[in-house]
Amino acid sequence: MPKNKITSTEKIGIPVFIYRHWGNLSVWQRKLLFVVGLFLLFSVSVQAQITGTVFRDFNGNGTKESAEPLVAGVEVKAYDTAGSQCGTTQTTTA
Repeated sequence: MPKNKITSTEKIGIPVFIYRHWGNLSVWQRKLLFVVGLFLLFSVSVQAQITGTVFRDFNGNGTKESAEPLVAGVEVKAYDTAGSQCGTTQTTTA
């Protein structure tokens, strides 16, 4: 089967499709794909979640043991890549 043929049972992603068919695209189609790619690359906002547990590590091993209590009221701050604070919260024992 030729490399640029896609059967109905073959599942491929958009980058693979573009790679396989790049030579068949006109100059303006290539430029359009390039601009759209740049737009998607630089306009995607990333959602993140930070999780964890604050506890009194009596033995200093970095692992919470059953006898080590949770610590409430610790302020946790999140910063973006520019160094600006973008979130804050306080721990609870729940």
